[in-house]
Amino acid sequence: MAKKMKAWIKTIRQLFSSEELTRLARKVGFIQRQRSLTAEAFLTLCAWGDGSLACQSLQRLCADLALWHDCSLSNEGLNQRFTPRAVAFLKEVFFTLLMHQRPALSSITETYRACFTRLRILDSTSFLLPADYGEDYQGSVSSGAKIQFEYELLSGTCLQL
Repeated sequence: MAKKMKAWIKTIRQLFSSEELTRLARKVGFIQRQRSLTAEAFLTLCAWGDGSLACQSLQRLCADLALWHDCSLSNEGLNQRFTPRAVAFLKEVFFTLLMHQRPALSSITETYRACFTRLRILDSTSFLLPADYGEDYQGSVSSGAKIQFEYELLSGTCLQL
C-alpha cells in the first residue's frame, strides 16, 4: 500500500505542481488562506484508493492525512472541508486534466470533422453507499449513486457532469 501511495503522489506532482493545485483551489474558493490541509493532500485523499472513500471513517481519513501529508486535522475539521467548494475544486482538477489531454485528441478530431458535426462521449460509474443513506439514495437493490459524464469531443465542451 505504501508503494502505491508514493506512486500516486508522484503522479499527481508530475501532472500538477503544488502551486498549480493551490491556484485552482483558490480560484473556486476551496482554499482561502494557508491551512494545514493542502490542495494536494485533499486531492490525494479524494482521488486515491480503491473507491472506498465513502466507507472510511473520518478518523481513518485523518490518520491517512497525517501519515502521508503530515497534516494534523480533527475529524470535524475534515468533515467541514467536504463542501460544494471542494466539489468545485475536484471538478477544476478534472477539467484541467482533460484539457491536458486535448492536444492528443486534436489530431484525432480533425479526421472526424469532415464527417461529423458532433461526437459525444458518455461515461458513467456507479457505486454502493452505506445502508445509512438508503432512504435518500434508493437504488433498485440497495442504496447507491451514479456519476455520469458527457463530453463533446469536437468542441471540447463538457455537456453534463
